Amino acid sequence: MVALRQPSTLVCFIFNDAACIIWSFTQYIKHRHYLSLQGAVLCLVPDWIGGGNLAKKPCLLKPIYHSWIAIHPQPKGIIQFIGGAFFGSFPTFFYTYLLEKLYEGGYTVIAYPYQFTFDHWPVAIDLLREQYLVREAIIYEIIAHAREYGLDPEPLLAPYLKESNFFWLGHSLGCKYIMLLEILSSHRSSEKFLEELQEFVTCKIDQKQIQQILSAVEPLDRARINVEQSLSRVLKRPISLSKLFITDQSSVLMAPDIADTSSAIPIPSLAKLMDALGLGVVPTKAQTKCLIEQDSYFNLSSLVAFADDTIAGSLTAQGSDVAWFAGELSEDKAFKPLIKELPGEHLAPLGFGFGDYVVNFLGTWLQKETERPLEPVVLDFLAILAARTRLF
Repeated sequence: MVALRQPSTLVCFIFNDAACIIWSFTQYIKHRHYLSLQGAVLCLVPDWIGGGNLAKKPCLLKPIYHSWIAIHPQPKGIIQFIGGAFFGSFPTFFYTYLLEKLYEGGYTVIAYPYQFTFDHWPVAIDLLREQYLVREAIIYEIIAHAREYGLDPEPLLAPYLKESNFFWLGHSLGCKYIMLLEILSSHRSSEKFLEELQEFVTCKIDQKQIQQILSAVEPLDRARINVEQSLSRVLKRPISLSKLFITDQSSVLMAPDIADTSSAIPIPSLAKLMDALGLGVVPTKAQTKCLIEQDSYFNLSSLVAFADDTIAGSLTAQGSDVAWFAGELSEDKAFKPLIKELPGEHLAPLGFGFGDYVVNFLGTWLQKETERPLEPVVLDFLAILAARTRLF
């Protein structure tokens, strides 16, 4: 494993987010060929053992697999973040302010980078495989720190051993991957998985896609079993991660873009040709919507929209992905839907802190922290969703 050297305490303390962002990006470029083994880390983590003003403590970087991690000392839960196309490949560069505020709000933060591809099923399933591996690594990390500081590890480990403590937060295309995991959560039983997948044909999901799902699920199950065995040995008691896909895990979806080939290729004739040749995005937007319409889940999902969003659309934009999904959340669900529209454009979640301001070169260039509503809304939704999971 390659040890990534953290920036100097003085530099991080003085320049805070900006220095950490720049340093993280340069280290990602420098070490990206190691990502198949370890990945990178989130440059916003203060020393997680100890109290005090977390925002004023220096960065502590810790590489864990393909993900960027901020381990909170006393987490309310674990937020797993998936960003939009391209931006999601560099989550701690483009979403630094958002992730930092989630950490300061009391959550362990895991940011999952992903590679751009037209095959969305295996990407979504591989994100869950990454969750198993990262969870194992975090537990080992906590045990090591507890031993170093003479602490009882059990209270520190408890949040990571309960499925309902894990939340998903997506932006743009990242929301589609979370939706696909939610769909699989409601269709899979361990005994009849293949049989239940055949029901997908009603949404014109062909055998090629079904085979993609099965091929991705096999290594997922192996990873789960290996992690269960590893954790059972180290904790000296049986550990089960047998919940199916993301069952009991809540989600907050920001400006969901249910992308298909036309979203990735803005030339309509070329996009149609790619689809005709079987080289386009799968599942398509129509297929994804069909599966969601048949789905009985999404009781623990919430939606954040942006009024000036021209990509995913707003709540009032007829035919937009956002307006359509808001309608789905409002139909026959166990709870009143959590839906909020905020001012801003599609890329409003991007940005990094600079003093008392948030800088977003692709949205509102300079915005006072007190005038940015997104993070408080997300934290409020997470608290409500946590209360709802306790009712299941």
